[in-house]
Amino acid sequence: MRTARTAAFAIALTLACASPFSVSAGARQDVAARDDIIRDTCKEKDARDCKDYRANGVRWSASQYKGFYNRHLAANADPEVARLFGVEPGKQAASNEDKYATHTERCAARHAGYDPKTDSYPGADGKLRPCNL
Repeated sequence: MRTARTAAFAIALTLACASPFSVSAGARQDVAARDDIIRDTCKEKDARDCKDYRANGVRWSASQYKGFYNRHLAANADPEVARLFGVEPGKQAASNEDKYATHTERCAARHAGYDPKTDSYPGADGKLRPCNL
């Protein structure tokens, strides 16, 4: 009786471990390699991305990884690094965060009446406000 329960438990455990939601060893290695690349890059930099990765890296979305790749790695990354970050080799990743690449483009997109010469826009009260994007 006891061996039958043990065998049933072993079968149930095997089935549970083979669920369709399990992550393959190769995928785990890719995630670990990508995270190692980010950590190595952030040793040399104190960028906003690095601070955010240290605080929230386990919750980063694909868009955040692609944005990091664009800002810090795209200039001299090999195709394998691009693949780890979900980017087609030889192309820059499209990311919501990088839709407007420059400060001026971001301010012009956000504020009607933005003047790039003064780096300001008229507020609701009519006073000029600096753009801090």
